[in-house]
Amino acid sequence: MGQDNLLEIENLRICVDSDGESLPIVDNINLTLKVGEILALVGESGCGKSVTAQSIMRLLPKMLKIETGQITWHSPKQGKPIDITGLDPRGKEIRHIRGDEIAMIFQEPMSSFSPLHTIGNQIMEVVRIHRNAGKKEARAVAVEMLDRVGIPDPNRVVEQYPHELSGGMRQRAMIAKALSCDPALLIADEPTTALDVTIQAQVLSLMNDLQREFGMAIVFITHDLGVVAQVADKVAIMYLGKIVEQGVTREILLNPKHPYTVNLLEAVPRLGRIEDRQALVPIQGNVPSLFDRPIGCPFVTRCSKVIADRCDVSNPSLSTISKDHKVACFLHETTERIPA
Repeated sequence: MGQDNLLEIENLRICVDSDGESLPIVDNINLTLKVGEILALVGESGCGKSVTAQSIMRLLPKMLKIETGQITWHSPKQGKPIDITGLDPRGKEIRHIRGDEIAMIFQEPMSSFSPLHTIGNQIMEVVRIHRNAGKKEARAVAVEMLDRVGIPDPNRVVEQYPHELSGGMRQRAMIAKALSCDPALLIADEPTTALDVTIQAQVLSLMNDLQREFGMAIVFITHDLGVVAQVADKVAIMYLGKIVEQGVTREILLNPKHPYTVNLLEAVPRLGRIEDRQALVPIQGNVPSLFDRPIGCPFVTRCSKVIADRCDVSNPSLSTISKDHKVACFLHETTERIPA
């Protein structure tokens, strides 16, 4: 692995137990994130994006377990690689990493913030735990971070409760909390969900500015390829727990190879298409149930380019299209392969 790698996920398989049967939620995921890089995980709801992110933080629900694979964190503060999958989810070592070296912006800030404590108290708690700071110093950090994320009058907001802020302001406060300890990696789980278009643009611009300022890496989880084009260096397209295509953002968006990626791009609203009265092209069918996974390629039940007796029988591995592009599809199979 490269010396500048910050995070490595190898052959990660996360399962849920159902009547004694182990069903994969995330199936043999391989990802690498470099220092200061932005990786977007893209896919429909239920494809395993959030579960993958939660596994990095060891925040998986009790019914889910990491069955195989390894998550290696190259800790900048400790100066050594750490196998996160080998840590106790409630242990001291992962609690030192979680919130300090790796921070997370959760999908819905209203439910992620405690309604019983002020915004300031919740940011101060993180600072006092990980920086070993006093109350006065922690409050100063909280005010400074609220100011840096563009919240007006941070001295007043630091004393307010989450319900007193708008959705956009709560999301900014969540970003301030996540960045309060200067993490090396920020996981953003659909941070613009439920925000109007104008506020979405402001939050994305803010995250780009803060990423350049702090030099941190970001794992950006979204289903919106329009957002990906604005923020990501690399993209991994997920479907039914598997990565079906990954590579550099420009390569994926301009030269998509997997039928699922092509369909996702065709379903993105475009201004010119609206003016020409062209209808959006929806992806036919629905994501299969975990209890009724198709045999062969996971996308076989919705794909218009199925190869008979191939796609419905075997599961394609990731093949190398170019240096910056890999795809798991028999239409583009090459001799060079990596595990799916």
